Order: sequence, then structure tokens, then C-alpha cells
Amino acid sequence: MVRYCKKLVALLATSALLAACGGGDGEPPKASLRVAHFAPDVPAVDVFLKSPGAANSASNRLLQNVSFPAATAYSSVNAGTYDASVALAGTLTGVVNLNGANLAGGTSTSVFATGLLGGTGAQALALRAYVDDRTPVSGKAKVRVIHLSPDAPAVDVVVLAGGGIAARPVTNLAYPNATTTPLLLDPGTYTLAVVPTGATTPVLPSTAGVPVTLAAGDVDTVVAIGALAAPGAQPFQLKVLDDR
Repeated sequence: MVRYCKKLVALLATSALLAACGGGDGEPPKASLRVAHFAPDVPAVDVFLKSPGAANSASNRLLQNVSFPAATAYSSVNAGTYDASVALAGTLTGVVNLNGANLAGGTSTSVFATGLLGGTGAQALALRAYVDDRTPVSGKAKVRVIHLSPDAPAVDVVVLAGGGIAARPVTNLAYPNATTTPLLLDPGTYTLAVVPTGATTPVLPSTAGVPVTLAAGDVDTVVAIGALAAPGAQPFQLKVLDDR
């Protein structure tokens, strides 16, 4: 992923649409943008960020050959309205688009490719934008959870301890929603897993859960991605994103 982030920084420095990271005194505030490939049965893709109505081209290609479940770090862009597009790697034809995305100065936004090839309704391929609150809380870890597993039911995110479920900090979270209020957790290591809402089994991605270590001041997003049963799709998993 470091290679993709380096490419992103280089492109931001040269694109006419995007500003270099930083900014001097008197410049208008930038927007922060993060991009991820979370569509579990979609092969590697190229990502484009462009002026509204513009066609995909080499000049506005933001990322190249990105595979599931890669995510970039945040990069600074000029505030404004953009179209985003995803095409299969090495092509210019968008398979999924997000038009008219407003990136306001001083805000942070994550744009995630989600859904399934050939999916319909909520499971259709989509670019989804989530507004990110990256402000830390003194003495606590701040955690948001997003359900992006397209064929999974509504879920509870649980903490495992002593061979069972010790707590259910998130309940009845349906695809493709995010928790509306972040969890404020004491520093420590938590073993997280997912169950269908109200159930005690099965536990996903495994009965052992996923250990997540949180420190005071951390700001993280935990994303449920992958698929339960979609043919050819990557398996269900939890991915932790650093929002700082």
C-alpha cells in the first residue's frame, strides 16, 4: 500500500485539479480525502478524480491497479465539487461512479468502492462517501464502525472474553451504514467479532475474533468487509483504518 500512497502524493503534486499537501499562509483550507477498494468480488481497479462532467483520462487518474482491500492514507485536495470514477485496472471505462461529491475545506471524507459485481439494489456496485470526524478525545480511543459486507445481514459487533461474548458495543448495524455516534473506549486490547443481530453464533470472521489494540487519543474506523457467500468474493473480515 505504501507504493499506492507514494503514487497518490505524486499525482496530487502534479494534477491541475488537486493541490499539494500542506498549504501556506493565506491559502484556503484544504479538504482531506481517503479512498479504499472494498468491493469483494471486483478485481484490481484504477480510480479517477476529476472536474464534474469530465471524462476519465490518464491526467485525472488518481490511483492505479488497486486491489481489495487496499486503502490510502489521507491526502489534501482543493475544496470543491468533484466526480469520482472507478474502472477496471488499465481501462478508462467507469464501472461505478460518484458524481457531484462536495469536498469542503477543513473536512475529511472517505470514499469506498463497495458492493458486488452484478449486484442489484443495495448490493449493487457503488462509490459511497463517509464524512470522517478525526478529532481525538483525551484519554479515550474513538472508534467508528461501518458495515460494508454486501451479503451479510444486520450485525452486532461484540467483544469476546472468557470464551464468550462480554459486551455488544454495536447492535443492529445494517449494510452499508456507519455508527452514528463513535464508541469512546478505554485504552487496551479488545477481541472483536461479529454476529447476526441478537445471535450468539456464528461468530465472524472466526470464533477467535480479531484482536485490536487501542491507545488513548486513537481515532479509528473498523470496517466489516468481504462477503459471506458471494461466488468468487473475498471472505468476510474486519479491517481497522487509522483516521488520524
